Amino acid sequence: MPFPFMRGCSDRYGDPFTANIGEKLSPVVFFSNPQAIQVILTSDDSELFDSPGELNALFEPFLGSQSVIGLSGDRHRRMRQLLMPPFHGERMRSYGQLILNITEEVMSQWVGRKTFSVRPSMQRISMRVILRAVFGLNEGARYQRLERLLGAMLDRMSKPLSVSLLYFPMLRQDFGPLSPWGSFVRVRQQIDQLIYDEIAERRSHPDASRNDILTLLMSARDEAGEALTDAEW
Repeated sequence: MPFPFMRGCSDRYGDPFTANIGEKLSPVVFFSNPQAIQVILTSDDSELFDSPGELNALFEPFLGSQSVIGLSGDRHRRMRQLLMPPFHGERMRSYGQLILNITEEVMSQWVGRKTFSVRPSMQRISMRVILRAVFGLNEGARYQRLERLLGAMLDRMSKPLSVSLLYFPMLRQDFGPLSPWGSFVRVRQQIDQLIYDEIAERRSHPDASRNDILTLLMSARDEAGEALTDAEW
């Protein structure tokens, strides 16, 4: 959903607001209040906050079939149980210095008294935080490729034509690497392969001293003692 649309609805109707996004889809309620989002994500009331499969099907190409926000019922509870320890508030605050260092690193490249778009810098900060804090990557070919490919994907999805792929599945036609959907699919495949390569390498050479989120997720277990499978990443 384009940010200007959501921002305009929020300004006009307040928070939350309800929007009809398609004739064949149920109305969607949008929340932005942090406390409301916390209640939704931590509630065990599956009847009240059951995930709308029809809507999640639209976002599956971008979030994946195992995204916790696209699951419901027992599957959602299991994934949330596995994800909560690594993403606990105290754990996230421990990455504060890293986030500060990355922000200062990007800001050092700004030129004083010169107007510029802040979006590329914010995206660069986000990408580096994800790569370093989440994946534990600091340098090397894999780090550079992931930063470039993730940035390219986000750039594509900021364009109206690419956003329309969310709402019109008929446009998801692979006519080769130069077509919008074909280009997206190929970039996504490259990103997936790089991540799976990193997971395989970690499993082959485990390092208990690492504290990045990927390492913590790989060691997480559910109530039955089961870990995340490759298909759930």
